[in-house]
Amino acid sequence: IGVFAAIYHPVGTAMLVAHAENRGREIGINGMWGNLGVAFAALLTGFLTAHFGWRAAFILPGGVAILLGIGFFFCVREEPSPHLSAKAAARGEDSVGLSMRRVFGVLALVTATGGVVFNASTVTYPKLFQERLSDWLASPQTLGVVVSLAYAFGAVAQLIMGRL
Repeated sequence: IGVFAAIYHPVGTAMLVAHAENRGREIGINGMWGNLGVAFAALLTGFLTAHFGWRAAFILPGGVAILLGIGFFFCVREEPSPHLSAKAAARGEDSVGLSMRRVFGVLALVTATGGVVFNASTVTYPKLFQERLSDWLASPQTLGVVVSLAYAFGAVAQLIMGRL
């Protein structure tokens, strides 16, 4: 995902939840597209490495991410969340307050655990597949396809869990 896209989850998920009517479904769809993005990244990395060298696998996606970030900055304006302000006004409360420490602790634990598992699988999948399937995966491009398929299956799981 890289340094510049790392800001997405803390900011993007908050933006998504602030405007979502069915949070579970919206987060599931968001997670599905996130996994498909990682799957496509493996496919693109394999292709770029096979045809243009390993440096291209860093330079091209990095340049695209920077251009998209600049476009986002100029095209998207912050708006207040109508769902949150209406709910708070209906309750007569400004914030939840009492359980925020517990929520923060649970969220920090879940986020850290999920981050470790996600990053471990992201780093180890290509090497694991390359070692275990060395007869089938002679080129970086083929390896990228296999890793992409593994992440695509994970994307379907994200969508299903969001619907539940």
